[in-house]
Amino acid sequence: MKLGKLLSLFPVMYLSGGTCVVLIINGGSCLRSLYLEIWAHDSTKTASSDAEWYLLFILMAVILSQFSPNMNSAAKIAAIGTSASVIYSTLLVVLSLVQNRPDGISYSVKQAPKEQKDIYGSINALGLIAFAFRGHNVILDIQGTIPTSKNRPSKGPMNKAVSVSYLVIAACFYPLTLAGYWSYGNKSFMEYHRNSMPKFVKAIIYLLVTTHFLTIFQIYGMVVWDNFERIYITMKNRRCTKCIRGGIRALFGGLVYFVALELPFLGSVSALLGAITAVPITFIYPCLMWIMIRNPRQTSRMWYLNVGIAFLGVVLVVLVEIAAIRTLVVYGLKATFFNPK
Repeated sequence: MKLGKLLSLFPVMYLSGGTCVVLIINGGSCLRSLYLEIWAHDSTKTASSDAEWYLLFILMAVILSQFSPNMNSAAKIAAIGTSASVIYSTLLVVLSLVQNRPDGISYSVKQAPKEQKDIYGSINALGLIAFAFRGHNVILDIQGTIPTSKNRPSKGPMNKAVSVSYLVIAACFYPLTLAGYWSYGNKSFMEYHRNSMPKFVKAIIYLLVTTHFLTIFQIYGMVVWDNFERIYITMKNRRCTKCIRGGIRALFGGLVYFVALELPFLGSVSALLGAITAVPITFIYPCLMWIMIRNPRQTSRMWYLNVGIAFLGVVLVVLVEIAAIRTLVVYGLKATFFNPK
């Protein structure tokens, strides 16, 4: 039990913390863009540095976290983030359809950068895809908060929740993809309308995206906060008070803010992070856990299926690690320590 906890704790904590760092970088950039859209006409206003925008974002995130002591209480905040995503996607779909289509639209496949034209680039892309689906790795933490019994196991409501979630995701992404491709081909909405779109529309978009980032931060941060609180309760043998809980979240906020300042290029190593964290938790651990818990016959189909998926997960980790490291070595990494841009 202790070995399993140790093996799963590091990648889960690392994945959640790394995601929070990426959210700080992206959220701070959105806040800066929102500010520039509102005050661009005023020559007396100057944009602050990126470090200050990161600080503003993490302050907002830490304050918001005080209203969610556990994963259950974060449901309302998550609903706000989901609503922001739906509104944002719908707005882009409507704008793509009502705006005048630009001339010379190309539907051909764009040429990949030179670092993505070989087999290593293809494998490296698998790591990026794995990191993009990192949200799957907090599903078990969420399911652990649902009451369960023999008559009403938690897998029932969890299955319904996951199904509804994917319906919402499909309702956001597929119309946006179809409308965007029909209107702009292999280019994006902002490439054509960044300068022609009304400022208040761009401000609304940046506001919705920032809201989405703030709410996502609460979900990923909750995984780390719960583990810190568990360690405190184990060591002190008493409940975690509101002050201690607030201090833990403020401490975590300061830590990820420091990492965001120190490593503003973290998004450039997403493939490496995906191989280290997302792939094992998604493909390897669940299969091995199922075998150890259910203890099926070693000649059964389910045993072979789970062992096969776990083995493919190990192979994928090794291949993506090699490809990601090779890509970084051959093509380099623009690392700017303590210099966010």
